[in-house]
Amino acid sequence: MTPAVTVQTTSDACQAFGAFLGLDEAVQPVVLRAALADPVYARKLVGSRGSTETIRYLLERAPAVTDTPAEHSDTELVASAVKAIARWAAAGLKRVDEKVYACRIAACQACEHLQAPPKRLIYGLLNSDDGRVCGMCGCVASKKALLPTESCPAMDLVTPGFTRWGEKMG
Repeated sequence: MTPAVTVQTTSDACQAFGAFLGLDEAVQPVVLRAALADPVYARKLVGSRGSTETIRYLLERAPAVTDTPAEHSDTELVASAVKAIARWAAAGLKRVDEKVYACRIAACQACEHLQAPPKRLIYGLLNSDDGRVCGMCGCVASKKALLPTESCPAMDLVTPGFTRWGEKMG
């Protein structure tokens, strides 16, 4: 188990992430931002722990991060929803318990990626008391947080290798 790390600054977070990856130094802030913004890049980094050569290769090729949220097409959103529903159905259509849901939704509410839904028909079709969406994946956070088969796409700032929901990254 990874020991708890207190992070108060970006520099602290860069140092903690570097240590988590097995490096003797902090990662550059651009690497940390890329890992937080791009779950695929984060998984590659985490999956390469122990291979200094691979880590260095990935650090030198951090994807560019823009400040504007990704625009998800209706087709992408529908495909993502269908896959999520299929996973959920295969797992028995169960929901997370109230405690897990409360932790997940609290993390979403504290996240800078949570935003008002775009004014698009697809979001208008969903019936939700809280229709805010994750800017990273486009999902309605209050719906996604209910499903045990789903995970947050954002990496935790304090505990590398875990999502902001406090769950291990897949």
